[in-house]
Amino acid sequence: IYASSQNLTQIVKVKRPTLPIYNELYQKYPETLQCPCSNITVDYQKFVSFQPKYHQICQSEFITMQWINNIGYNTSLAVITNEDDFRQTASVAFQLLSKLCQLTHETVGYQLDIFNSTKLISVNVISKTSLESQAENTIDTFKQTIVNTFKRSLLLIQTTTQGNTLI
Repeated sequence: IYASSQNLTQIVKVKRPTLPIYNELYQKYPETLQCPCSNITVDYQKFVSFQPKYHQICQSEFITMQWINNIGYNTSLAVITNEDDFRQTASVAFQLLSKLCQLTHETVGYQLDIFNSTKLISVNVISKTSLESQAENTIDTFKQTIVNTFKRSLLLIQTTTQGNTLI
């Protein structure tokens, strides 16, 4: 009677299971299934990709040197000097806009390079839910890092500009 009430554990090894076989086994044995990885790291870029979308102004002619040069205020042709004339400051404003767009592209590109070298590390196959959760956390961190990096750059520009007004 005692022997019949004991749970027997049976270990079955399946070498290199396919994804469908793994999923089937996971459905049957979610708590006890172990599947050691032959590769414990995988690049996130293998299963996560980004297509950055920039503001339309950063993809327009308004940030090209041709536009900036053409919009510039030519003082030698000016008959009346009007300090409210936008053309006096337009060139500088569009140059600044161009540089901010360039900074955005460089910041995102640099962070994408870092993200693409980030690896998921696991000695055992993890569940789809766990994989999605880890990937989502990594993506959220990636996005926040871009925002923080860009904010630091803007703060540096702002501080430098304020400092220059004191000189």
